[in-house]
Amino acid sequence: METNNTQPTTGQPPLPTSELWRALLVIFNHYLSLELAAFRLCPQEEQPPKPVLEAVQLLDVWLDFAIEDGWLKETEPVI
Repeated sequence: METNNTQPTTGQPPLPTSELWRALLVIFNHYLSLELAAFRLCPQEEQPPKPVLEAVQLLDVWLDFAIEDGWLKETEPVI
């Protein structure tokens, strides 16, 4: 049986919540920013494909907006 992960689950709002932004920020800070920094030091041929780098940079920009505009709940520190 296939599950459609594009639709919100029961009781979940259809719009991005502060919990989603916080989860993305934690993942970005813990994994993606370190990987991106490592790839900046690699030769061009060892870097991930351009669409991957562009996607990570887009996420970085949106996370900056989320932080600046207070979209994240301040209940606990972000890793």
